[in-house]
Amino acid sequence: MLFMFAAGHAPAFAAEVTETAVTAVVTNCKIHRDTKLGITLVTGKVTLPGDAIYWRPPRDAGSLSQIECIIDDEPDWEKFHQGKRQAAARHETGGHGANAQPPASTVVSSRTFEFTAMLDASGGAGRATSVDFEVTEPESDTIAKIRWDWTNAANGDAGTIQKWATDRAHMWMSQLLQLPQPSGESLLRSMVAASGRVFNFDPDLLFPDDDDRFGERAGMPSLLALTGGRAAVDETLQLRELAGERRSGNKAGGEDKTVPLSSLKGVGVKSHPFEKMLADALAQNPPAKKSGAASSSVLTPALADCVPVDRAFFHVMKPAAIRSLLLDGSPSMRRIAALANSDMNMGIFERYSASLGLTPQLAKMLWEQGLAEEYAVFTPDLFFADGTDVTLIARTPSAHSFDLLLKPLLALLGSAPDKDGIVPLPSAAPDANGARAWWASRGDLVFMSTNAAELRHALALCDAKGAGSLGRSAEFRYMLFKLPDTASTEGRVYLSDPFLRRLTGPGTKIGQFRRTEARLRMEAIVAGALLRRLDAPAARESLETLARLGYVEKDAANNGADSNDITFAPGTLAVRSAAFGPLARMHPLSAQAGALQNVTETEAAAYTRYMERYSDFWREFFDPIALRLDAGAKPGAHALETFILPLLDNTIYNTLRELFVTGGGTVKTPAFEREPVAMFSARLPEEMWVKIAGSFESSEQRLFAISGKFFDLLGPSAHLALVDAAPVVRTGAGGAADMFAISRQFGGRDVMLAVPAVALAFTRPCQLVVELDDPKAAIKYLESAAAYDRERDRDWVRVDWAKRAGNEWILSLTIAGMFSMDYSVRVENGFLVVSNFPWDPPLRVTGSRAGALNSVSIDYWPRAMQLSLPSDFATAMKTERAQAIAGMANLYPWMYVLGLDKDAASAAALRTLGAAPVLPKGALTWVDNQALDHERLGSAWDAKLPEYDRAGGDFGTFDSVTRASASMQFEDDGLRTRVTWETAR
Repeated sequence: MLFMFAAGHAPAFAAEVTETAVTAVVTNCKIHRDTKLGITLVTGKVTLPGDAIYWRPPRDAGSLSQIECIIDDEPDWEKFHQGKRQAAARHETGGHGANAQPPASTVVSSRTFEFTAMLDASGGAGRATSVDFEVTEPESDTIAKIRWDWTNAANGDAGTIQKWATDRAHMWMSQLLQLPQPSGESLLRSMVAASGRVFNFDPDLLFPDDDDRFGERAGMPSLLALTGGRAAVDETLQLRELAGERRSGNKAGGEDKTVPLSSLKGVGVKSHPFEKMLADALAQNPPAKKSGAASSSVLTPALADCVPVDRAFFHVMKPAAIRSLLLDGSPSMRRIAALANSDMNMGIFERYSASLGLTPQLAKMLWEQGLAEEYAVFTPDLFFADGTDVTLIARTPSAHSFDLLLKPLLALLGSAPDKDGIVPLPSAAPDANGARAWWASRGDLVFMSTNAAELRHALALCDAKGAGSLGRSAEFRYMLFKLPDTASTEGRVYLSDPFLRRLTGPGTKIGQFRRTEARLRMEAIVAGALLRRLDAPAARESLETLARLGYVEKDAANNGADSNDITFAPGTLAVRSAAFGPLARMHPLSAQAGALQNVTETEAAAYTRYMERYSDFWREFFDPIALRLDAGAKPGAHALETFILPLLDNTIYNTLRELFVTGGGTVKTPAFEREPVAMFSARLPEEMWVKIAGSFESSEQRLFAISGKFFDLLGPSAHLALVDAAPVVRTGAGGAADMFAISRQFGGRDVMLAVPAVALAFTRPCQLVVELDDPKAAIKYLESAAAYDRERDRDWVRVDWAKRAGNEWILSLTIAGMFSMDYSVRVENGFLVVSNFPWDPPLRVTGSRAGALNSVSIDYWPRAMQLSLPSDFATAMKTERAQAIAGMANLYPWMYVLGLDKDAASAAALRTLGAAPVLPKGALTWVDNQALDHERLGSAWDAKLPEYDRAGGDFGTFDSVTRASASMQFEDDGLRTRVTWETAR
């Protein structure tokens, strides 16, 4: 049984030393040396009083560090606990007095421990060879003072060093196994792998055989992701990286041959006939001419007229509103603004502002002080975290803004425009290493780019008045027809057919594959260097030495035949690839253009597998995506609408298309006297209602005594509203956003929605509200059923009706004579209402309103939550705990090895890796000198759950959101979704 306590060269954990006399002396001392690694361990045994199974030593003590405490004489646990139980029983009964003890044969008065520590090998001849330190027994806080003198220690064996290193790696691996998400790319895991190479053990043996934590986890997207369009966008983009062997220049059986990139074919489906579609659309619905519309003679073209057709297009019409929304808005919106993993800080906004040559002062002028009336950004891919080319086009208040404000600055820098008016200037990034940005102007438009070729392309389109641009393409104009700008539009995103082909094409996928592989190699080098610094604090070896010692894989420092690809600055842990750039700021894929003319057979095979796996997603045509952000009528209200044309084939949406209405129309939605917590709404096609009516025509009809004609009155809309309650059983992950969870275990089409919906009827108060064609006829059928006096038993179910005031009845179900459930059935304002909480204040339907999009919608009213807040808070804290555990695992190497605090460790990770974890609020402390603990959420082994405090403010998914909805509708030529939300201002 092992309890390790590492020290370091790392965090200083001061042990409180008192003037107590020496309790025990370490004996049987041995010195274990590995001259190749320069590691020296000293071991010894010590007998300590009592029956404790471990004592807590300090992290360091003089010349000793990374001290372990291992129990040496394993107790006979059965006899040990038997004696404890006997003593406790006698104490409780008083049979042998209050001080009764176990039989002498089971009494443990002392126990022997083996201590292991790393010996500081950097000292001179006068180095101390003994040290006194204190250990603590955690349960009783008993302190014992240890004297360890290794002056006359015998020589040991190298096997002890291997065992010590294996135990240390086991401690790290134990923390990794607590992570709720795959952690295969963490520095800590790479340190475990490096430790296995250095000390000759298999790190994979430290994992449980049945652990699949690092495997791929597939599952259904949430209903919120489906209705909000996120699932459709993810399916269309296909950002999944290629899976393949590491590219080392060789493969089994010999050299990995190359093939031309041009021999690999991307998505083979054809494009839509956009020219014809646009002509037909305009013929059917000619656009009204806008008053005061700009004429074609104006020299300031639309920003989209300067964008290549195969680039992602981001258009910000109202910069101040977007900045306020993304940077100053709710925590939820700030997470969206991260443009990447919301649990990681990658400094995206600051990074690309600096890469464009914007100093903090210029960035403030552009984003905050009105220098840009509107702007657009276009990129060749969406890999913002790893690195991409960014081109910014900003419209300034006048054609002279650029000359008046910026050209004097460029003159100070010694920059002059070339024949195309392009001015090079230094990047403002602190680690730019000679990188440059390029600026130019055309009238009132200012162009900035991280890539000169991208800028020249944009200028050429501008000079050609948009000919050949995205803005003049029939595709873009047709999608604008389907998703036109409004007076309240603040921004839009457009991902064109050519862009999606580029994104999923062989050049982009293989280029990203190579860059990802280079990133993993460089991260492994950082991990190996950190491990070496832990083992030899004074060492600052070269990359070649780290590879020779095993801290870095021999092929991790090169890229195939190019042995000088990666360089390493030992004093700073800075790693850089000649081909891909520094780890913290890798080069965009355009830097690989020359090297991608030929690809290896391994890479070609990986791309072929990718295409085979995803070919079923693309049907006859490819799918462009348009998104539009609008301001709502109220302050703090916004709507994000998405249109995808047409819709991917062979996806989860096919099931939804069959279940719900396709085409236009509106949903008749109930209005309530008070807001529910959430409501799911759907508009079902006639054939679905026919199936529902048919299912009640036989035994169920006789059981409930309701005429089958009653069900012909139902529809087309149905709604499931949830009222505030503290649920005993929660659906999905348990949070408010998962109230209408999709079953991940039932892949069988209709049941994926039916199972959770049925479960809600038995787990929390809710009511089903169904639109009625003829409310008066429905009342007559219900009256007839209630008057039906024949006994209505079927097998083990009994049904009883009872009339209440007005048009309301109580329907009682008795199951097997043991369980009884009562339901309120009433007709209110044109709806049939079935409630499973008939004795509580009802959720009355006061009227109706027009719903959003007409296939499916989910509405949330977070402020209606009161009774369910503690439960929802607990779910949110579990999510935060998972984030905290993952974040602590990422910070652990920096804090454990370098002795940094949380903030310094985050800065080191961001500076070295380009990303740092975003931890939930709360301090980090060390537990038993070996594991990090979050003051609110606990450690990897000790979970904490904060108590809900109503004064603590908003939390979770709907942080500061007062109302939110997600809706979608299937149209003949695509899928339209709309997400709306209101925030407290």
